Amino acid sequence: MSWNEYLLSPPQSIGNPSSATLTVLLTKELSPVTDTVRETALLDTSVVIDLPVLLKRGCLPGSLAISSITMAELTAGPAATDDPRERARRQDRLQRVEATFEPIPFGISAARAYGQIFAAVRSCRRQPRKRFADLLIASIALAEELPLITRNPDDFVGLDDLVEVITV
Repeated sequence: MSWNEYLLSPPQSIGNPSSATLTVLLTKELSPVTDTVRETALLDTSVVIDLPVLLKRGCLPGSLAISSITMAELTAGPAATDDPRERARRQDRLQRVEATFEPIPFGISAARAYGQIFAAVRSCRRQPRKRFADLLIASIALAEELPLITRNPDDFVGLDDLVEVITV
């Protein structure tokens, strides 16, 4: 089963591909993207939620990464709804992501980068605490020198000098 088929198919039991396998599968199956997207990029949670649609459109780079912050947001997702069907969809998404990605942890480099992110947001007269999770993800992107792909560019206003934010 291909990576695209896996994401677009109904839930089923499959093995856990390694990072190398994931990179090879994505590289082979996705169409080329614009020059602004490098080989590896960090996905914002909004992109992970819409990943099947975005993979169909072929607008993502060949190697994708997620952060431990995105994993935390996805883990909270099933508990955040009272609708049983939506809870099941969110749980399925979480399990697929857990089986596919090894999240980049929020480490000391990201913690230090958060100071720069916080200052940049404050300099734009925005409240950093309102977008805490988004800014932690941006901190990981800064620390790891990865572009950040999002569906919600307004969450990252003021970070242009620090992080390459790409909207899909």
